[in-house]
Order: sequence, then structure tokens, then C-alpha cells
Amino acid sequence: MHMVSSQTKTHLFRRIYREYDEFLKKQRLIDFDDMLMLCVKLLEQNKEVREKYYNRFVHILVGELYHGTASGKSRKPEES
Repeated sequence: MHMVSSQTKTHLFRRIYREYDEFLKKQRLIDFDDMLMLCVKLLEQNKEVREKYYNRFVHILVGELYHGTASGKSRKPEES
């Protein structure tokens, strides 16, 4: 059985992810992580949208948040 080094696996993963990311951009597509991060960005940068949802909901449950992204952290939007 041929063993692949951790460094080789990391290099391969990075290459595959770059190709995947480039494919999404070329096709004008987004994945689940992108959807989450775009929502976070919208709420952080748009006071009107943030206030609308902040006043309406106490919590927002995000299903299938198993990716471990930074958007998975519990936080209260900054008030501005």
C-alpha cells in the first residue's frame, strides 16, 4: 500500500479547491459557504437590512452548518 505524505495531501487539496473556486466564479455560482458569508456581509454592511431582521427575529437557525466556517459563530450584529 502506497502512503501519501500529509504535505502532498495538503498540496493536492489546495489545488482541487482552487480549481473548484475558479469553476464557481467562471459559472457565476455560489456554494453553501458563500451563501452564509454573503448573508453575514449583507447584515454587517447594510444597516437597513440588519435592523429589519434584527427587530423581527431573536435568533436565526442555519441548517447544515457543519462546515466549520467563521460564519458559524454565534454573534450579535453590530449596532450602528
